[in-house]
Amino acid sequence: MTGRLAAVFLALAVYFVGGASVASADGKPLTSIPEGLGFPVIVRTGVNFLELNEVNQNDGTFTAMVDIRLRWTDSRLAFPANMNAAGYLDYVGPAAKAKLEEIWSPQAELRNLVGTATYEKLGLRIYPSGATELMQRTSGTFSTGFDLSRFPFDRQRLRIELITRAESDRRVKFDFRQDELEFSNTANSVESDGWSIGQLELSQTSYPAWRGELNTGVFAELLVQRNQPSLLATVFVPLVASLLIPLLVFWLNRKEEGVFMIEAFELTNIVCGGLFAVVALNFTINSSFPGLAVGDNPVMRLFALNYITLFIALGASLFLYRFNVIRAWFGQYVQEEFFLFVNWGIPALVMATAVAIIALAAV
Repeated sequence: MTGRLAAVFLALAVYFVGGASVASADGKPLTSIPEGLGFPVIVRTGVNFLELNEVNQNDGTFTAMVDIRLRWTDSRLAFPANMNAAGYLDYVGPAAKAKLEEIWSPQAELRNLVGTATYEKLGLRIYPSGATELMQRTSGTFSTGFDLSRFPFDRQRLRIELITRAESDRRVKFDFRQDELEFSNTANSVESDGWSIGQLELSQTSYPAWRGELNTGVFAELLVQRNQPSLLATVFVPLVASLLIPLLVFWLNRKEEGVFMIEAFELTNIVCGGLFAVVALNFTINSSFPGLAVGDNPVMRLFALNYITLFIALGASLFLYRFNVIRAWFGQYVQEEFFLFVNWGIPALVMATAVAIIALAAV
């Protein structure tokens, strides 16, 4: 009889203890949003880059491993400090995932994650005061915008977009303080071929939610600078060299007794050859860097300068050398002076413009 009573009492104890794990003192389940500190529930948010494996500007993506740390307080989870020798309850992996199903969490998601994560690990710590810390390590590909207006001297912001859709920003707010900024900049060993790694910046943001409300979110942007000197040789050297082709129209011709010695059609052939060379170079660069073709950047400006110079050279071949328009309108001596001027004036103007385009991007 005594054994049966003991079994009954043990069963009741297990029942009430188990019930306490899923419900608070006010009867609401622990999965409901904590109301002890009022609204909004502040979630301190930090993001730390551990690895940066690939930056793909053509696809607008990068591949990385990041640690996301979320910290909030839920007084319903408080427990006596002497209950655990470590000073906190620690759950890792499947245990953390199971515990998260029993309590409230911000349900943060990576908004710009492409597809599914290639690796994910969870860690959960609950402190005696009810302070809760969720650590999530994720590897995957993330979409981000690229600003190529200064290519190849550009600086980019590789963005992680963290958002919660569970509650509006009136009830849950992602925030950060100095501690989160320090956590987000602890990985000093991050490296990526062709890029110099800078600091990580955090900023608050919001997204449209249900019924005209907003969801809270945080941007974590890793600042990187392109470090690819080879692009100067593969992009800028051919572009500047192609500028010399139409300038040959001015440099190769000469005058003797008021007559141009080289026929206009020969110089026009040079212009046509230069045009084909620039078109081929344009196609090659656009194939390698498709993003350059849809924006304003030094490369497109140099292409525009090439086409303008070819147009000027073609005009000189027709109107100056073939039809002698300057001589017909203003006389032989004006034509000679004009010819001397364009021989150095146009090349100087073209080269100065090219140098200015590159210098403005590099500064």
